[in-house]
Amino acid sequence: MEKELLFKIVVTIIVSILTWLFLKLTDKVIIPWFEKLSYKGTIIKGIWSSTSTLKHKQYEKTKFHEHFKIGQNGQKLTGEYTVKSEHEDNTHDIAVYKITGTIIQNYVTMTCIIDNQREVGIVNFIFYISGGGDKMVGHALWINRMGIEIETQSNITFVYKK
Repeated sequence: MEKELLFKIVVTIIVSILTWLFLKLTDKVIIPWFEKLSYKGTIIKGIWSSTSTLKHKQYEKTKFHEHFKIGQNGQKLTGEYTVKSEHEDNTHDIAVYKITGTIIQNYVTMTCIIDNQREVGIVNFIFYISGGGDKMVGHALWINRMGIEIETQSNITFVYKK
């Protein structure tokens, strides 16, 4: 009787582990593979860059070099957003954000959250793919890391590099 009970417990544990492994495999491999296989929309994975100055008073003498390193699996976007701020006194700051986003037809939305526990940094982008797929033109809404204010920028253009 004890052997039968022990056997049932072991079988239950093994079946639970196999079920968990199957669900993880489905979530991490099978579903992304199927999404990639069935996705027929615009592909934007790669490096995108922009250099700009903002029209906000506190930034008017700062040059921003921005880069997206985008990975794409079907409609889902992931990656890294890097901003290098060059100030007039020849100093610079670099901020790195993690990207999550979606592309639907030629519209891209991305949320970028700073990859640093000591700072608050959130940027939301919405773009339209233009120029035959070589440009993303759109708008940004972000929390200013220095003053904790919400700010916006219109007509931002990123160009595909590779």
